[in-house]
Amino acid sequence: MGLLCAGAFVYSGLFLTEGTGLLLRKRWGEFVTIFITSSFLPFEIYELAAKEFSVFKLLVLIANVVVVVYLVWRVKREKA
Repeated sequence: MGLLCAGAFVYSGLFLTEGTGLLLRKRWGEFVTIFITSSFLPFEIYELAAKEFSVFKLLVLIANVVVVVYLVWRVKREKA
């Protein structure tokens, strides 16, 4: 139970950091957003491959990959 609480605390801290960075329009906030969004990919791949396959899970994975690619593209575009 303590490990779950610690994980939730760290997770909420990441989202607070992300929100603060985006609210202040800082570039590092965009990178935190990319990190957090892409951190879901391994869990989605695991759910799809190791557990029961479903079309919905595949669509969620594809949507998340599209979002990560878009975020990276946008950050690179703004850099130029």
